[in-house]
Amino acid sequence: MKRYKLHFVHICLLTLSLFIYGCSNNSVSPPTVSTDHTPMWPMFGFNGRHSANPFGVKVSIQSVNNGTIYWKDTLGPYSHFTDASESCIDATGNIYMIADKADSSSIIKLRSDGTIIWKRDSLTAGKYYGFALSNDETRVYYKDMYHFTCRDSSGNKLWSINGWSDGSTPVIGKDGTIYVCFDDMLNAVSPDGSIKWQTLQISVPSSHPALDRDENIYILQYYNQDELIKFDKNGNLIWKKNLNLTIQLDFTSVVIDGFNNLYFQINDTLYSYDNNGNKRWQKCAKWGAQIPAITSDNGIISDSLNNIVKYDLNGNIIWSFLVQANLTILNSIILDDVNNSYLIVYLDYQSYIISADKDGNSRWNYNMSSFNWMGYPGIVISPNQFLFSSYSKPNVIFTIR
Repeated sequence: MKRYKLHFVHICLLTLSLFIYGCSNNSVSPPTVSTDHTPMWPMFGFNGRHSANPFGVKVSIQSVNNGTIYWKDTLGPYSHFTDASESCIDATGNIYMIADKADSSSIIKLRSDGTIIWKRDSLTAGKYYGFALSNDETRVYYKDMYHFTCRDSSGNKLWSINGWSDGSTPVIGKDGTIYVCFDDMLNAVSPDGSIKWQTLQISVPSSHPALDRDENIYILQYYNQDELIKFDKNGNLIWKKNLNLTIQLDFTSVVIDGFNNLYFQINDTLYSYDNNGNKRWQKCAKWGAQIPAITSDNGIISDSLNNIVKYDLNGNIIWSFLVQANLTILNSIILDDVNNSYLIVYLDYQSYIISADKDGNSRWNYNMSSFNWMGYPGIVISPNQFLFSSYSKPNVIFTIR
């Protein structure tokens, strides 16, 4: 009887062990595949506010509906202004900008109504530069001609790094690391102002960096030839792609869809590459719209001759919106949260801000004929439902609502 019981127990234990082993094998999960296919870097500055931070404060960006002037103001008498920098708007609607006047260049923080919160002296900062906001938006980072600087939201300078030559708009990683081009290098800077690492031979002016989901960094640069370059977040070169062009790049950026595909425009061509550096397709474009935008459903908004065009991931046209013949579409395209697009166009010595809806229908256009605007800076959108920009020589600032 005892032998029978022992035999029975042995069989039960064996069966149980096989069952557990089998369950253990069957419970091994397959590798996780991300189901989040929202665009990672959908436009210049990451979002319409140009916060340059995919890990920062999220805020709703609603439509700008009227296409009329909200307010317009002067920054003082015209006196040797240089080309303007790109602006940035925080989550509450406050505006950061550089008034680059030869005799009194300043970093300015404005309220939504245009009144000045604070104004701080700065060295010369030409076009192409912009701002980035820290993850909690208590700090703002920017490059002028000679320094890379951090200020708190009250305008106090926290630190500054010497950095000669042109630069780029900074971008912010998840841990607060700031990636920015200056001194012919891509620099990774800690939030305390110490340099973590630097690359070599990244020409400046370079494009503005863009980040993918793994915080790999993409740069378009001109050294001896146009190149698309990918670094990891530790500064290691992953790959470098010769674009077989000889056009000096400035004020441009890669944008990245929800499937890690890259898009950028150089003069008359829109390019798509995968994140391994392989070309997917290219389309004819037109000088202007140097930075396309990606809608929430991964459609690519760009220009094609005189049209605004939406492509799908494979480069097929979804819709095409004719603006006007002999038109130049300038700067970068921005989007609100419902995929309306906003951009500046130039025709017969006049500039227009126009908007199209998600289906490619014209929403409104505003004639900027009295404005001294010639390509820089672009427009930035506020959570308070207006667009902000300045003249190319920014003695005047204005908003469109």
